[in-house]
This record gives sequence, structure tokens and C-alpha cells, in this order.
Amino acid sequence: MASMGKGYWLDPDDNKMYLVAAYRNRHEWWLLDAKNQQAVHFSASTVAALDLLKVKAEAPGMVPADEIRKIGVKAGMIRIRDFHGNVTIQFQAPRSRVRNVLWSIFQGMDKTMNPGKFDQLDIHNMTGNDQARISWTEFKKKLTADEPILREDAEALVRPPVEDIPGDVVLSEAVIALLGDGPMR
Repeated sequence: MASMGKGYWLDPDDNKMYLVAAYRNRHEWWLLDAKNQQAVHFSASTVAALDLLKVKAEAPGMVPADEIRKIGVKAGMIRIRDFHGNVTIQFQAPRSRVRNVLWSIFQGMDKTMNPGKFDQLDIHNMTGNDQARISWTEFKKKLTADEPILREDAEALVRPPVEDIPGDVVLSEAVIALLGDGPMR
């Protein structure tokens, strides 16, 4: 995997980008901070699930990073990671909200990240596994022209996208066990 650049959480409700650098440059540690949870208005059930995982994260052994990040995405946040030339973007939204989420990604990145420097964006809607591998210029062009961006068929991609948060069934079941399946914020 390529070396990591900056990471962000994007709140699509207000297009605010939150840099994770002060949190070991890790998305999971940003989510575990109570001030950040309040800033993005996480529900009590989301905070409770993160508190359970914080105990595991602070104990010796493996940090349950994938579970923590998946909770953030399930709660409506958008995970963005710069891999020095390529950016991975992960979110979870029903198709009825995808266009709004894509606009939020555009606005947040445009204000914060100097996105024209990136060779490609790997965008992944974890609801339905819709994906795109696209340049910033093409993303902007298709978004403003109201053209489709995400593809439903992951097989159509030349190579699979970088999936920082695995979409496997075991992980999904673990997160559902912690949270239930209702709305998170």
C-alpha cells in the first residue's frame, strides 16, 4: 500500500472537513475523542459503541480500527485519505442521498485539499458497493453536468479500489451487534 498522507473525516451535513493528524494521523483515534463525537452530533448509541471499542483500543493488543472506522461511516461521516497522489473516499448512503454526498465531497475537498494534484479518486459507497475510480477533473465535470459517477459493478473496474475499511460480512455483523441497524446520528 502507498504511504499515507493526510486523513480527514467529512461531515456531509455541513461540509466541514476534520483533519485527523493530531490523532496519530488515524481516523479511528479521531472518532474515539469525545469532543469530536459531540462536534458531529453522534447519537448516544454511536457514542456507546465507540466507548466500548475505546476500551479495546487502549488495551494491549490489536486496535479494532476497522470496526471503529466502520462505525464512523455508518454514522454518516465520509472517510477521506490521501495516499500521495491517490485519494480514497468511503461513505455509506442510500442512493437517494448519493448526489448530495458527492457534492459534499467536492466542496470539502475543494476548500481543504488542493484536489487538482491527485491522480485519481477511489470513491466507494459501502451501501450497495457502488464505486468509481476517477480523476478530480473528471469528477468535477461529471458532477457539475449531473452525469452518473459511481458504478454499481465493482468488476467493471480495472483493479479493485483501495478499501481502507473492509466490506466483509464478519466486520459488518460485528458493527451491527454493537450498534443495531438503526440511524446513527
